[in-house]
Amino acid sequence: MNEVIQNMRQRRSVRHYLPRQVDQNALEEILAAGYAAPNAGNRQQLLVVVSQSAEINDHVGKAHSVLIHKFNRSGPNVKLETDDFASPELRSAFHNAPTVLMLFGPKNFYFTDADGYIFAENICLAARSLGVGSCIVGEVLEAFSDGYGRELLQKWGIPETYRSVVFVTLGYSAEGEKPERPNKYTPPLWVLERKR
Repeated sequence: MNEVIQNMRQRRSVRHYLPRQVDQNALEEILAAGYAAPNAGNRQQLLVVVSQSAEINDHVGKAHSVLIHKFNRSGPNVKLETDDFASPELRSAFHNAPTVLMLFGPKNFYFTDADGYIFAENICLAARSLGVGSCIVGEVLEAFSDGYGRELLQKWGIPETYRSVVFVTLGYSAEGEKPERPNKYTPPLWVLERKR
């Protein structure tokens, strides 16, 4: 089997990471693969923040978890409140990954989400090929909408015309290699040209 296809079939989302940081050379190769991703109109508009700060990753990951919970309970018109972070049971959506890639794109561009997720997929496949675990964490609402998050965006120079699109966690799996899963997709519908 072709190595690229084998990577695609064997890649699994990692949600339990070892505490050691991703090798810098591997991380740079992974990022290069992301930047090689196709994107709408070849505009290359995504901004990437590589966060290896446990404090930042914990806060943004918990903000994301809060928003998912609120969204599932009440729908899209929810926001972060200071007391949302008080619960000792609150867990980060980033699963203690040592590195989190935070992707940002233009608010008013139709293909921002598509560009972000294609970039994220390239990241995950490159990570798999280098022995690094990954997981795509889709942005639900706006994990940077509280005071802490807004300060980060300002500090990082993220334009107000941009929003967070998707996160990718990276690290080394604490659970080892996961077995290949059976495919549960509905088989494709083949539409063949009729011979005349």
